[in-house]
Amino acid sequence: MAELAPRWAAVRGRMLALCCVFYAGMIFSFSLRPGEESAGQSGAVLALLAQLAQACGLPFSLEEWMVRKAAHFLEFFGYGALLAWSFPGKWPPGAALLTACCDEALQLLVPGRSGQAADALLDFCGACAGILCARLARRAKRV
Repeated sequence: MAELAPRWAAVRGRMLALCCVFYAGMIFSFSLRPGEESAGQSGAVLALLAQLAQACGLPFSLEEWMVRKAAHFLEFFGYGALLAWSFPGKWPPGAALLTACCDEALQLLVPGRSGQAADALLDFCGACAGILCARLARRAKRV
């Protein structure tokens, strides 16, 4: 049974690395969508949030740009957490920054989209928050 532990750890490590690759691919796939399609998705999310707020009797005053910025932060939050969980060393922030910069550069090639340094910074901040949460969760699990 003890012989299985190192093999399982290697398989687990490979699976988590593969999940990171797929997650980055998902991020890039969102960036490859034309501007009109991306704006339509943001508008649909905004409409859904407005309906939920109305159903709960809450005031609602979000704008589409807020939804877009929240999406940047949240998708990279998940990516950062996954990186930190997969690779507990020191390089997940560097990988997240590289992915954020590549993501914004990729948008320069897509009609109706623009790559913005501010968005790359927001992506990186989301990833760092995810990395921090994952590391704190790992530390709490050990205690």
